[in-house]
Amino acid sequence: MREVPATKGRRTALLLVVMFLLADMALPHTMEGWSTLEEDRSPSPRFATLNHAIHADTHIMAGTPNSAYNTSTEGYLNDDSTNESRLLLRFPMNYTAQDTILDASIDLQCTTTEANADMWAYTAEMKLGWNGSYASWNYAAS
Repeated sequence: MREVPATKGRRTALLLVVMFLLADMALPHTMEGWSTLEEDRSPSPRFATLNHAIHADTHIMAGTPNSAYNTSTEGYLNDDSTNESRLLLRFPMNYTAQDTILDASIDLQCTTTEANADMWAYTAEMKLGWNGSYASWNYAAS
């Protein structure tokens, strides 16, 4: 049995590898309808999570309709028919027309003096701006 020099086997292997690579690169161009994938240049959405602290806050109470509680350290939330109250909270909304808010939440830490009291709070948008120094139950409409 005759021996083949090692260099001839290496050359053959190298030639086969080069042929397979060239065939692989040429294949897409020979198939009809073949196109290469290109990078999508359209703007993609960008997501961010932001936390905002309250910019301004006060509360108004039916039991004291002329009082403004702008400098109060606590806000009272009560649903008693004689002393109903509302919390007014303002958050800095520094968004542009191109921004979209997908989800928002408000986390409040509440304490109560009632034993076994359940509490429900609802949020609502205020259409008008307000000044905490002048906010009171009597002036809630304005």
